[in-house]
Amino acid sequence: MAPPALAQVDDPPLPAAWLANPERAKIVALVRHLAPQFDIDPRFALAVIATESAFEPGAISPRNAQGLMQLIPETAERFNVKKVLDPAQNIRGGLAYLRWLLAYFQGDVRLVAAAYNSGEHTVDHYRGVPPFSETRAYVSRVSALYGKPSHPFDATVTDPVCSLSPRHNLIAEALDEAGTNEKLIYRNASASLQTITGQQ
Repeated sequence: MAPPALAQVDDPPLPAAWLANPERAKIVALVRHLAPQFDIDPRFALAVIATESAFEPGAISPRNAQGLMQLIPETAERFNVKKVLDPAQNIRGGLAYLRWLLAYFQGDVRLVAAAYNSGEHTVDHYRGVPPFSETRAYVSRVSALYGKPSHPFDATVTDPVCSLSPRHNLIAEALDEAGTNEKLIYRNASASLQTITGQQ
């Protein structure tokens, strides 16, 4: 079955900062052109770009994530990106990864954003958004910029992850508000929850 139709990228209007100069406008136009080829809402891809690199094509992080969509070498290789700092190739690689993550997490925008930031295996391990300040802030920013909790996905891309317990996400969200020793408290809370419910 074909995925639902994607929303128009300019409804609601894009943030003015995304179109602040001709260079950014060219990136927006490129994303609008490429994203539909991967069944990605351009606004979602632009939210990731804004959060990852602030629209800087030559951005390189201390962890060697590169380009507009901040691809690490392993991800670039995984999605056949040869010239990581080439804007079009970088965006294609990031879109391919988003398409895969959307299928894996069945369109859950928060989980996809968390996995894009920290890796899908980390999200699997914590059975939800990992309890790290950087990742929680990243997820909140991407989610706010995109403005939707879910995104259409192509179930033929990959098998989905086993169902993640919403209770673990509630714990992480509570910690986000508490702003305290997230790792220790999250693990203790999760362990207590598993003891009480008998779930792993």
